[in-house]
Amino acid sequence: MGIRLQYHLDWTLMVVFSCIMLTDVLDGWWARSYKITSTLGTILDPLADKIMIMSVIFGLVKRTVLPKWFFYLTLVKEVTLIIGSLYGAKSYKHFPLKAILWGKIAMFSQCVLILLAMSRILYPWHHIGYDVYLWIVTLTMSIAWLIYVFRAKGHLL
Repeated sequence: MGIRLQYHLDWTLMVVFSCIMLTDVLDGWWARSYKITSTLGTILDPLADKIMIMSVIFGLVKRTVLPKWFFYLTLVKEVTLIIGSLYGAKSYKHFPLKAILWGKIAMFSQCVLILLAMSRILYPWHHIGYDVYLWIVTLTMSIAWLIYVFRAKGHLL
């Protein structure tokens, strides 16, 4: 594959990812604003987000713009949240499946990190700010995960 074609494919992926994130935000806003929500939607939408984020992070690790440890950390977080949510929803009628503010902050920060990582493919650069931001994202993900775990602990134990 030629360099020029690869450059266009990378740009296309960045635009497609941005569109996916924008439509996800608009879809959530629309559903909440007009009270068009369903139990299935509250389960499938976050699941689709998790699959998409994990797929993109995996691809960026393969392209060596994100470290492997970040993929594994994200995988552990997402898998434990999925298993915990499924178990809680199956076992308890009033198990909270709602997103928390820290979860939204973590998701937003992950998306910004992904866009920054994609831009590093298009325009090879390295800046200490990127590494610092990677650790900030790791911190927000960890805080969100811990809040979910402790919140679920009160319902599951």
